[in-house]
Amino acid sequence: MDADADAVLRELLEPVLREAVASLAALAAAGDAPDIGDDIRRRQADRLAKAAEAAQEALGQQARDPRVHRIIGAAASAAMALSLGGGVVPDADVIARLGEGLEQMSAGSWPPEDQDPAD
Repeated sequence: MDADADAVLRELLEPVLREAVASLAALAAAGDAPDIGDDIRRRQADRLAKAAEAAQEALGQQARDPRVHRIIGAAASAAMALSLGGGVVPDADVIARLGEGLEQMSAGSWPPEDQDPAD
């Protein structure tokens, strides 16, 4: 039986996405002290990567659905960007990517480009 994809995403990914957005926004507001910033980025990268992997594992084939794939992808790509360090990918870009994943989750439906025109 297939898992409830939205329930899995809400449980495994949403809290981690929200925490990453909040901590990166706070870091940006604080002026991005390099020693503190790198530690936060590493910690968030690790949490995002683990959450994305756990969600993908839990959902199996459902992780291939475009909406689910985009949400998991938001966490995975943010983790990769954060692991590169603050000088490579700006925190604002990482926050925007995470925000896209959260918007997909809160929409609770397929974006128009993924909807079947026959429906």
